Amino acid sequence: MKSSILKALALSGFAVSSAMAGSLYDTAPTIGIPESYAVSWAAHVSLGYDSNINSSADAQESAFVRAGVSSAYGEFESADKISYNVGLGVMYYMREAYGTNNRVFPDITVGGTYERSLGSGSRIRLSANVAYQPEPDYSNGISSARARGNTFMWNVAANYSQPIDARLSWVVGVGTSGYLYEEREYRYDDRQYVTGSLGLNYKSSPATTYGLTLSYRLDRREYGENANNIYLNASATHALDSVSSVYASLGLQCKNINDHTYFYPNFRAGYNRRLTEGLSANLYVNLDNENIGTYAFPTLNYLSDMAWRLGARLNYTISPMVTVFCGAEWFYCDYSRGTNGLQDMTQSTYVLSVGLNYSITKHLSWNTTYKFTDGSKWAGDYTRSIVQTGFSYSF
Repeated sequence: MKSSILKALALSGFAVSSAMAGSLYDTAPTIGIPESYAVSWAAHVSLGYDSNINSSADAQESAFVRAGVSSAYGEFESADKISYNVGLGVMYYMREAYGTNNRVFPDITVGGTYERSLGSGSRIRLSANVAYQPEPDYSNGISSARARGNTFMWNVAANYSQPIDARLSWVVGVGTSGYLYEEREYRYDDRQYVTGSLGLNYKSSPATTYGLTLSYRLDRREYGENANNIYLNASATHALDSVSSVYASLGLQCKNINDHTYFYPNFRAGYNRRLTEGLSANLYVNLDNENIGTYAFPTLNYLSDMAWRLGARLNYTISPMVTVFCGAEWFYCDYSRGTNGLQDMTQSTYVLSVGLNYSITKHLSWNTTYKFTDGSKWAGDYTRSIVQTGFSYSF
């Protein structure tokens, strides 16, 4: 079984991008051979209550309704490995939310992958994810877990790997990603990334791969300062067993911004999959000098944004009918090197969530979730509770 694990670990050198896009829960690569599945569909509807729809110290509450449909497909047994997922949904608040005049918010996600072996061990992989939704989470690279109206996000990447010998291979990758906020008052954080990387992977055993990667990231902002980043990272990916993996990367970041060059440490680690029978876990830790939320006012910008992102979630199958989950995320940002006398500032927020899913029949299930947020921002501290319950039907 361990030999098949390397079919996925061979790509570990470019499985994790330097850009703050895509979920950080994917830091540790999925291992093993994925199973193909036919086209599946699901529909859901739920009711909920939000204690602070504007994530403000002056809380405004509202009930809401969510509904949507989704579809997924995967083919991994042919030469061309293809998968896709599509979700179309909507959120309706009883009161105007997010500092806007809107009550209706679309929730649309589209994603897919394409992978092909080109012979002699070489491989190409393409991936694309697009979302238009009101509340992305920390693991997607946002600056705070507060509602901002709808956000358009994308992450497109292409990777190519070529073996040098039985143990050594080189990999190259390019990509682009970004975030555009629909509400005018939040467009100061509109941004896009362009990335490129070149690395070497060394397979020391069927379960362990080491990597050395040189990568580049351009932070292009609508407002504020653009930045050029060069990373040099050493990494290791290890298969703990047939369904669990860990990844760790440590290196140096060279950040050029506003005609100044600074050096910062860079760290990322992740854990994936099963702890015991019925219990699975995903964890990530990420330290990066970002360029998110650094624009204050015209001529005022932060040149340093040292940010910690930590997240963990557990899923436990109590019985074939009942599954529970819990999760926690923490985001801490230290803004410094302010221009024109801008004072240093820190921002910290954490989110706790729990939920339950009960399978009433083979196709119909009932689920309920609760999420609590305690955060800080320039406008003041705030807390927020969201309770949601509803049904989903798969076919």
